[in-house]
Amino acid sequence: MLNTRIDNPHGEAPISSMAFTPSENGLPLLATASSASGEGQTIKLWRHTTFDAHIAASLPNGAWQCVSSFNYRNLGVKDLAFSSDGSLLAVAHTVNSSSGTGATLTLWDASNGTMIKSMSAGSRVGSKVKKVSFVEGKEGTSLVLAGNAGSVVWDVLTCEGE
Repeated sequence: MLNTRIDNPHGEAPISSMAFTPSENGLPLLATASSASGEGQTIKLWRHTTFDAHIAASLPNGAWQCVSSFNYRNLGVKDLAFSSDGSLLAVAHTVNSSSGTGATLTLWDASNGTMIKSMSAGSRVGSKVKKVSFVEGKEGTSLVLAGNAGSVVWDVLTCEGE
């Protein structure tokens, strides 16, 4: 059964990445983005909502509603990932400049779309960003950014990279 249909959530730009918060966190959040220019460079956070009785008759399973829209320096997005508790959103960007291609990782508060930190990977991951992921272990939580030429790991608390 189709729950919600959102036509052109990023204008004419195709969605290049999407991520859901873990399902055990109550009502889920969805993040979508596109690496295309224009409106597609905007990251959007969507919350699943339910409605009062008179609307619920036509939408008994609720719907997805955009609650936040933001970007970082109009850079395209290559990948998105939520932390395991759903409170943080990591966004991987490829940066093309006159000095070459590099990568930047931004960390956002998922509840309101406020940027917490921007971290440069420079050219250490290569020209093509492939994946960003939160990794949790005994030592704490890390962020891993991987590309075609390598990877960079940051400690989430200190934002120091290796």
